[in-house]
Parts: sequence; C-alpha cells; structure tokens
Amino acid sequence: MSGPVHEPDFEPTRPGRYVPAATVTMAVVLLAGALVIPVVWRTVQPPDLSAVVVYGEVPVDHVSGDVDYDVVPPVGGPHADRWLACGVYDTEVPDENAVHALEHGTVWITYTPGLDEDDVARLAGVLPEEGILSPYDGLPGPVVVTASGGVSSCWTGPTTSGWASS
Repeated sequence: MSGPVHEPDFEPTRPGRYVPAATVTMAVVLLAGALVIPVVWRTVQPPDLSAVVVYGEVPVDHVSGDVDYDVVPPVGGPHADRWLACGVYDTEVPDENAVHALEHGTVWITYTPGLDEDDVARLAGVLPEEGILSPYDGLPGPVVVTASGGVSSCWTGPTTSGWASS
C-alpha cells in the first residue's frame, strides 16, 4: 500500500544563493587586510646600526707574545701565528689568537662577565658555526660582535630577549 508522497517543506538550494554573502565577506577581509598590513609594516623597525664601527685596514703580521691593542675587544692587527678554535668558551680567550681567527673569517661575540646565563645561552644559540663566544672584561656594552674585515658592533641593550634567533 502506498501512501501519499510527502513533499519537503523547504525550498531546494538555488545555485549561487550564497554568492552575495561570500562576496561581501571576501570584500571585508580584503579591506581589513589593506588597512592592517600597512600599519603593521610601518611598526616593523629596521635594526639600529648606529653602534657599528668600521675600521680601516689593519696589519696582519704574526708576532710572538702579547699585543697591546687600541680597541676593546681587538678587531684586527698583529696576532699570534695560531688561531683560536671556534666554539663557546666560559673563560676569556687570548686576544692574539682570537684576532688571528678573525683574519680567517670568524665572528667573535664577546660578553661582559656576569651576563645572565639565559642571555649567554641565547648568544650561544645564534653563534655561527665559524664563531667564537667568550666573556671579555672591560667591554663598552654587555655584548660586542666583531667580524672579519675589522667590523665591530657594540650592542648596549640590557638583555638579549629582543634578539631574533635564526
């Protein structure tokens, strides 16, 4: 026995029924992006490079004994005939060996003894493979980065918390 056929109480979905709503939503998202992205972009500040000091040509003579360098930490000049192995040191290293390493392209990151352990760990985390990290007494700031070619940058912030890790 067949009964009456029950017709649905709703109207079938028409193709394109939601196109106006999707179009309005997409327009709002695009407009918001167009307004927000420039504001965010302007708030991203380039790094402050005012502390970077570039030194001219420096002698590359090999010497024996201690050298009295004019810059702390030294950026180049006469140095020992053996370079310092790259790595992380927890004591001060001989200037003369570190300068020889700089001559061969090493990056030397020095920090004030007593710098917070978390900051030292953060520095070790960004140390390049061809880099040296060591404490250094008498720095002009908490951290100084010295690179090949006599480029020395003195960073004077109180911690490394704002540093990006890469």
